[in-house]
Order: sequence, then structure tokens, then C-alpha cells
Amino acid sequence: MNLLFIDHHQDYQTQLLPGFFKELGNHCKVLIVHQNRFLHHRIKEKPIEIHQNVWSVQRLPFAPYRMILLSDTLSKLDAKGLYVQCKKYLSYLNFQPTFTEFISPFFRNHFQPLFSKFCSYWIIDHYSQVPGQPIYMSAIQAKYEKICAQKADIVFTTSRTLKNIFQTYTKRIVFIPNSADDEFFCPKWMSSTEEPEILKKYSRPIFGYFGGINSILDWDALLYLSQIRPYYTFLLFGWIDGGPELQQNNSFKKVMLQKNVHFVGKIPYNDLPTVMSHIDVGMILDAPNDFSKTRNQNKVYQYLLSGIPIIGPFAQPDYTPFKSLLHLAETKEELPEKADLALQANTPEQSKRRRMYAEKISLKSIVRHRIQCYENLLNNLSIEDFSYPPVDF
Repeated sequence: MNLLFIDHHQDYQTQLLPGFFKELGNHCKVLIVHQNRFLHHRIKEKPIEIHQNVWSVQRLPFAPYRMILLSDTLSKLDAKGLYVQCKKYLSYLNFQPTFTEFISPFFRNHFQPLFSKFCSYWIIDHYSQVPGQPIYMSAIQAKYEKICAQKADIVFTTSRTLKNIFQTYTKRIVFIPNSADDEFFCPKWMSSTEEPEILKKYSRPIFGYFGGINSILDWDALLYLSQIRPYYTFLLFGWIDGGPELQQNNSFKKVMLQKNVHFVGKIPYNDLPTVMSHIDVGMILDAPNDFSKTRNQNKVYQYLLSGIPIIGPFAQPDYTPFKSLLHLAETKEELPEKADLALQANTPEQSKRRRMYAEKISLKSIVRHRIQCYENLLNNLSIEDFSYPPVDF
């Protein structure tokens, strides 16, 4: 089996799931083509083999996707450029895809098997529900998400909530959650017993958030928590990508002025397992809205693999099967108590319990289930959702 990924999110290869494509390469051949908009006539590089049986074409600068969404002409030019690129790369590799898989809805006019019999659509986020974007953008994206779901031979969703939304458009839809790379995380925290230098200057206990700093996060909740628990330290690891909407958020401004809140910035991805395993509590900061309800973040599984307790201001429905391992509040007023309980759960026994559960939802099991779905579709068999294992220990 051969897979061609048209990948809008380069981070899925280099950061978010570094072992996902590597594990796929143990089952089939994979080519990842990042969207290089309008630059097909300038591209000379050849695919790079990043893992065994896995090749990648690195992303180049591209035109703003809003232009693509709003213009059929630009969309057609973009799809034509994609076709030219893929044809060249596939010819070089002597590669005939079984599936062409898209990870964004932006090629809505050309959502068809470019070089393969089957086409799949991987829904990672509900783009049309992103908070703060203009209403007309939400309407356009909702339209294209529907078209892509209807045209795909199979649709993968990372949350059950996303599946419930999109199964109105197609019956060929399956839920497979995000995960974390245990082969990347576990050896690093197991071999590191000394506190990372970056944490030594902060007082304990340390609550850490890792990821994008944007307007999607619940700054009201973090502001409330940091004020009610002034003797707790809150560290924000990541990058600011919120734009004007974030800078205009009064709660965000106040959070950044709190003496016990510190913006650490982005750290090398290779350092993430060590730093993450040495903080006291991991934070999920999604605000309670329609977009957050559809998210099933791999950050949760990274925290679990690191063994640390987890708090959050919002009880995302997909985490219900293992909610006993989390400390999620229904309101921001509950957060301080949840933070206290999380600290009490920061014991070697509880840490082992969290890690053992995360290893049951390993990348290997996620990829095996996906491969089984591909094979069942090829053989005209039914496809089944991934089932979370019980928290039975």
C-alpha cells in the first residue's frame, strides 16, 4: 500500500507527531507533499527520505490561504501547481499511491484522487468554528469542509464530536484519536533525573502550558487561577501566534502582568519530554466554545506519557473515557481546587498509572487501526472507530 499525503500542517511531520509517519513507514510507503502554493515552476528539490519508506517535500513560502478560499481562479492555479509537483515527485520515486490523503479542506474544487483510486480526508480541527475569524470566513470554510467530506472515500476524525458533526455528510467516517510518540517521550524522561536548567530559577510548584499562545485559550480562567493561587508558578512554553485579537484581549494583558506568570518562549522540541516531565502539573487552556468541543489534543497524551497531572478549565467530551486521570473543571471557579488536587496526585504511583494508560494509546496502535481502515475499504469491509482502553487499574 502506498500513501500520498497533501499536508497543510508541516508540524505534523516535524513537531506534533514526529513518530506518526515513521510508524506508517513500517506498514507502507509514504510521500508527504507540503503545500507549496504558486511556486511549482521554481521547485527543483527532490523528495528527501526522512524515515525508512517515508519521503517528504519540504514546505516553501505560499500565498495566504484566505486568497485561495475566496478565489476559484487562485484555487485552480494552486491545484494545478500541486498536480505538477506531485507528478514530478511520484515519477522520481516510481511511486503509485493507493490513497491520496488531504489534511485540510482548501482544495475543495479539486478534491479527487489525483493519482490514486481512493481519496481520504483527515479532519484534525473544525476550521469553520475557529473563534474570532470573520463570519464570512467561517461560512466559506463550512461549505468546503462539507464538500471534502462528501467527496472523500473515507474520512478520519480525531474526536468523536467531529465525527458526530461530519457523519451527516458521509457514512464513510471513522474516529481515531490523536496520540503521543512513546518512543520519543519515554526514553528521554526515563534517562533524565536532573532538573532542566530552564526550570531552576522558578519557584515550585510549577504549572506548565506548552503550545501556541493565542486567542483560543481561556485567559479569563488562567487570570483567575493565577490570582487565587499567587504562590503557584505558571510557565507558558511556546510561541505567540494570536495576532491583533490576542493583543486586544484584556485578560491576556493582565495575565502577562501577573508576577507568578512567566512567558518562557519556544524551546527545542527535543527538550520537550525532559522539561515537561519535570514540571509539577500540565495545563490545557482551551476555552469552552464550539471549537474546543471538537478538539482532542495530542498535548494531553504527551502530558500523560510524561506522567504529570493535568488540569484544565474545560471538560472536553472526548476525554470522558479516561477522565479519572485528569482534573478538569466545569467553571473557572473550580480551577483552584482542581489545581490543588492535581498537586496531591503528583506521586510516583499516580505518575506510573498515567504513563501506563498513555502507552495503551500508543502511536503504534493508532497507526495499526488506520492501516486496518485502509485495508477494509480496499476489501469493501466495514470500518470501525478506535476504542479507548478502560482505566482498569
